[in-house]
Amino acid sequence: MTPKFLDCGPDQNDKIINELCEIHAIKDDREFPEIPFRRFTFGTCQGLYRIVPNRIELLAVLNNNPGNGHFVKLLWHFENIGKPFLIIDCHDRLADFLRRRKYQPIGKTHFLFLP
Repeated sequence: MTPKFLDCGPDQNDKIINELCEIHAIKDDREFPEIPFRRFTFGTCQGLYRIVPNRIELLAVLNNNPGNGHFVKLLWHFENIGKPFLIIDCHDRLADFLRRRKYQPIGKTHFLFLP
């Protein structure tokens, strides 16, 4: 069964977002600074995303039960929206997984899915 995507609203903790943006080299003068990241849950996954005019950006995902398929189903969810989908700052294992799924590398750690 596919989990349901639940948008939990704009992230209220600017400190965490600012720290993540700093870690992931997203500067305050980034494109669309007025569009906040939003929290989501999807089955056992939770994270931060935002939809900007030309793409969806996924900043962070945590799967509380790795190996249960929810992360792959989360990718399917975003891929099926029909907009380019950018995953920001991937670790090596995730980067290898995304390459196998035909995501395009953008720099060393970002990956783009084109519908």
